[in-house]
Amino acid sequence: MSSAVPAPPSPFVHGHLTLERQERRARNLLRGARRHHGPAVLRLAARRRSQRQPFTLADARRAIAREQGFPDWASQSHHIRELEHSQPLYGLSPDGDEATLHLCGAMDLTPRLREAGFVGEILSLADPYSLGPLRNEPIPLFRQRRSRFLANLRQQDWQRVAREQQDIQDRLAEAARGRRVVLWFQHDSQDQLILARLLHQFSHDANGGRLQLIAVESVPGVKRFRCLTQLAPFVLNWLWRRRRAVSAAQLSLGEAAWRAVTANHPEALYRLSRHTTSALPMLGRALRRHLLELPDPATGLGLSEQLAAQLVAERGPISIRGLYNALQEEREPLPYLSPQMFRWVLKPLLEGERALLEYHRTPGRPWDEGLLDVTHAGHGVLSGYRNWLDSRPPIRWVGGIPIDGTHACWCIDKSSGQPRQR
Repeated sequence: MSSAVPAPPSPFVHGHLTLERQERRARNLLRGARRHHGPAVLRLAARRRSQRQPFTLADARRAIAREQGFPDWASQSHHIRELEHSQPLYGLSPDGDEATLHLCGAMDLTPRLREAGFVGEILSLADPYSLGPLRNEPIPLFRQRRSRFLANLRQQDWQRVAREQQDIQDRLAEAARGRRVVLWFQHDSQDQLILARLLHQFSHDANGGRLQLIAVESVPGVKRFRCLTQLAPFVLNWLWRRRRAVSAAQLSLGEAAWRAVTANHPEALYRLSRHTTSALPMLGRALRRHLLELPDPATGLGLSEQLAAQLVAERGPISIRGLYNALQEEREPLPYLSPQMFRWVLKPLLEGERALLEYHRTPGRPWDEGLLDVTHAGHGVLSGYRNWLDSRPPIRWVGGIPIDGTHACWCIDKSSGQPRQR
C-alpha cells in the first residue's frame, strides 16, 4: 500500500483536512471559551444557534466547520472522508488506467501532480494571454507575434521562444491521437483565457469528445483559494475524482470567447461577459476582469495599473515585492498576475518624461526590493486632472485591442463596465 501523503502545516492554505486535527481544534476552542479567553468566546458566540449556556463541544465543532466554509460538522466530516478515499491505493497512480495528457496553465503544477502520483504526460501552457497581443490572424503570424512578446517579457532570444511555442503546438496536435486529455484550470482570467483557447482549438478537432475538465474556483478548507499549486497532493487526487467530460456547449462557448478576446474591438467581449456563461460558470467573471484592463477614460489607466499606482500613493515609498503582495492579497478582485507579469505591468508606469512612478534601487539588493514612489505626474493622473493616455505611452494590448493613446482608443467605464471609444 502506498504511504500516506504528509499533512501540510496549515489546512487553511492547502486544503488537506483530517478529522483528528479538526477535533483537536474544536476542543482547544472550547477550552479557551470556558476559560473566558475573549477571542475564543467571540468565535463561539458568533456561530451558536442559540444563546444557551454553557458552551458545548457541538458549538465548538460547528464553529470550526463554519469557519472553513462548511454548513456544519457533518458536512465537513463527509468531505474529509472523500479526501481519504481519494488517495491512490496499492501504489496505483490516479491516471494509470489509460494514456493521459494533462494540460494546465501553471508551470509549477507539474511537481505537485507528480507528487500526487500522476504518471501521464503533463504540458504547461504558461503563455500569459492576459498581456500582450492576441490578434485574430493566421496561426503562423499569431505564433510569431506571441513569441516576440514572450521573448521581451522573459528577456530571452525570440527564436528560442518560437521553438518552444512550436513544440507545445506539436504536442497539442498529438493529443488527437486517442489519448485522454484532462484540462486543469482555475478561475482567474489568465487561466480562463488559456482554457478558451484550448476549447477553441479542440472544437475543430476529432479529439473533442475525449476531453475532460477540472475547473476550480474554491476548495473546502482553503480560506482564500487562488491557485491549484496551493493545494496538497491529497486534494489534487480529490479533484481528479470530480473531473467531468467537456460538453459540446463548453466547446462552443470556449470558441466564442476566444473569438471575442482576439477581436480588435470589445463589443463582442462585452456582450459575452454580460451573459451567465452557465456552461463555464467561471468564464464570465474572468472576461469581465479582462475587459477592465482597458483604460479608464478619465485617467487612461487599466485596472491593474490603477490599483498599483493607488497603493504606491497610499503607502509609498514601498518595495516592489511589498506592492505586489499587497495588490494580490488586498486589492485585486481576481488575482492573476505572476511576479514576472507584474513587472511588465509596472514597466510603462516607470518610463518616459511623464512617468507615474519612480524607482529607487538599493545597491546590492534584488530588483524587487527597490522602492517605488509616485511622481508629480502620477498624482495628477490619480487625481483626475491629467490623463495618462495624453502622454502616449508605448502601445500595449488588451487581447486583440491596441491601446496607443490615440483619440480612437478604446476605453471602459469602470463603474458600468461599458466600453466606448475615447
